[in-house]
Amino acid sequence: MQINMKRAGVAALALILPLACNSDATEPSSLRARSAADPNSDVGGVHYTITRCDDDSVVAEADRLVDDDQTVPGNAVDLADSPLDSGSAHLFADLFEVLPAGCYNVAVQPVRDDGTPSEVCVGAHKDDVLVEQAQTTEIFLLMQCEGVDPGALDAIAAFNHEPDLDDVEFDDSKFECGSVERVCLTGSDVDGDPLEFELTAADDCEVEMSGDPEGDNSFEGITQCFTVTCHDWGRADLRARVYDLAWNEDGVTRIEDWLLAEGYPSESHAELNFWAYFDGEKFYADADADGYGDAGSDATLVCEGDEPPDGYTTDNTDCNDAEATVHPGAEEICDDGFDNDCSGDEDEVCAVSITADGVAYGHHGQCLGWNACGDAATCALWACSQEGYDTVASFGESRPCTQWNNCHLFYTPQPGGGIQYNWGNWCDVMGVSEIMCSDPSGNARSDAPPADAYCADEGKDLETCSAFQ
Repeated sequence: MQINMKRAGVAALALILPLACNSDATEPSSLRARSAADPNSDVGGVHYTITRCDDDSVVAEADRLVDDDQTVPGNAVDLADSPLDSGSAHLFADLFEVLPAGCYNVAVQPVRDDGTPSEVCVGAHKDDVLVEQAQTTEIFLLMQCEGVDPGALDAIAAFNHEPDLDDVEFDDSKFECGSVERVCLTGSDVDGDPLEFELTAADDCEVEMSGDPEGDNSFEGITQCFTVTCHDWGRADLRARVYDLAWNEDGVTRIEDWLLAEGYPSESHAELNFWAYFDGEKFYADADADGYGDAGSDATLVCEGDEPPDGYTTDNTDCNDAEATVHPGAEEICDDGFDNDCSGDEDEVCAVSITADGVAYGHHGQCLGWNACGDAATCALWACSQEGYDTVASFGESRPCTQWNNCHLFYTPQPGGGIQYNWGNWCDVMGVSEIMCSDPSGNARSDAPPADAYCADEGKDLETCSAFQ
C-alpha cells in the first residue's frame, strides 16, 4: 500500500506492530496486578527506535500505547508482509513517521505501563528498510509473547485382590513327638502378584524358613515350607500369612505397605490360625558335662525311647554351665571366684581360714589377706555357728566355740550394736585381747602385717580381701 505525500522529497514510514500474545489465563499474579492494556500479558505500549543504516544514529524514538479495544482487522489481507490469518484479531500499536528518503533500521520493544521492558513479550526489528521520495513504506513486525504450557492428568485405576492361602500341610502329622515340626504353606494370587509367606508361633517356639519356594507362578500357586522348633510339650499356636507384593524404588514391598505409604491403608493378605502338638521328654544343654544342664537354656524335647543328643541332660539347675566344678551340691572351693554349690554366695565357706581340723583362726581388725573375712567376729561366727568347728585359736590360746558363742563374744544385738571388741569385760576372759590370723603354715600370728601388704603377699586384691567387712 502506498500513500502519496503532498510535499515532494519527503517519504513516510508506516509500522503496524501486532502483539501476538497467548490468551492463557495462568500468567503470574504479579503481571495480572498491573493495569496493562494487553489482558494476557504485562504490556501497556510499544517503544520505537529508528536508526540510519550507515551509522546507526538515532533518527526517531517514540512511544505508542496499546488500545485493548483495537486489533489488526482480520480482513486486511493486503497488509504488507503480514503472516496473520484473515480470521485472527491481534492487538497492535502503529507509528507513522515522516522521514527523509533513505535506508533505516527499525526496532520495537514492548513495554509495561511504567516504561520498563516487558517480562513476557520480546521485541522485533527489521533492518535495511528503504524509504523512497514521495512514497510511504509499510512494514510489519511481530512481537512474540510467552505463554504457559499446559499439563495433563492420566489417572489409571487398577484393581488389586488379596492373595489366597490355599493349603497348610504338615510333613507327618500335627501331632509331633519331639521338638521339630515341618509345615508347608501354599498360596496363589488371582492378579499374578509375587507372594511372600510368613509363619509365626508361640513364644516358646522358633520358626525358620526351610528351603526355597516351590513354583514360580503365583497364578498357579507357590509353596513355602518352614521348620517349627518348640521347647515345651503341649499345643503350639501357629499363624500363617501370605502377602502379595509390588515393586518400588527399593525393590519389592508388600502391597499393603505400599497402600499405607500412599495414605490409604488397607489389608492385602490372607491369614489362618491353626495348631500343632508337641510331646517328649525335656533335655537341656550340659556344656561342661557335669550332669547339670544350663538353667538359662531352652529344653529340647526327645521322643520316648529315642536317644537324647550328646551333651544334654534332664537337669536344668546348673548356675554356670561353663565350669564343671560349679553345680548344685558341689563342694565349695576357697578363693576360686565361683559359687561352686550354686547357693548364691560366692566362696561363702572361705570366710575363715582353717589351719587344723576343728580349729578356726580369726582377727577382729582388717586381717584381709589370709582369711579374707574382714573381722574376727564374722570369722568366728562363720567357723563356729555355720561351719561346725569347735575351737577358736587366739594369741596361742584356744577356747571352745560354745564358750565364745554363749556369751556373744563377737556380736551384740542391742540398739546400735554390732561387733564387740572388749571381750574381757563381757565374757570374763582375761588376757585375750584379739584373735589373730594364721600364717600360711597354719600358726597363729601375733604380728599380723598391714592388710594391704599381706593381701599383696598372698596375691589377693583388696576388693576380694575386704568382701566380708
